[in-house]
Amino acid sequence: GIMTAVIASRLISEGMGIEDTDAITQQILDEVQSGANLVIIMISMYVIWLGTMFYATWFKGLKSFAKDFWVRFNWKRDIPIGIGLAIGLRGAEIGIFSLMEMAGVDLSGSENTSQIVGQEGIWYFVVAIVLASFIGPICEELFFRGMLLQAFLRNFTRGEGKDPKSTMGSIMQQKAPGLFNAFTAFRNFLFKHRYALAAVLSGLIF
Repeated sequence: GIMTAVIASRLISEGMGIEDTDAITQQILDEVQSGANLVIIMISMYVIWLGTMFYATWFKGLKSFAKDFWVRFNWKRDIPIGIGLAIGLRGAEIGIFSLMEMAGVDLSGSENTSQIVGQEGIWYFVVAIVLASFIGPICEELFFRGMLLQAFLRNFTRGEGKDPKSTMGSIMQQKAPGLFNAFTAFRNFLFKHRYALAAVLSGLIF
């Protein structure tokens, strides 16, 4: 947003006005999608994600990604498995794409993907390889499968049952026992299926 505002302000200062809205929009898109600016945008996003996770674990958690987000890494085991899966899946992808191309399917790709793989020179290596293929997946897994998944899990708690601990629970049990029991049963249902619900919710947001 800041980058867009800066570019728009510069174009307006150069004499472009409201009648040039389409030209301004296209110029902004071209500049934002350029290698250097795309790197700035992606790094900013990952820094915000990592900063959020550090804040959550340091001030609200156990000061450990492994304990708070269930994130552990074994260099000797995980790297060979990851490389093997990557090679296997890439080979399968090439085979499937070849069959689809022979069938006449359009494989031009999504706009987001084309912005990344459409870079040239050193920017292709930085954006497509370093950020999109290495740093990006790590940050995404930490944020969505780690912090967000745990946040949902911790919000699914058991109902208060026959001996409410909260003042509101006691009042509801006395004044509206049917509603209280139904709400308790609903909370217990969510708690019982918390792992599946947390996985689905974090997956949908991802």
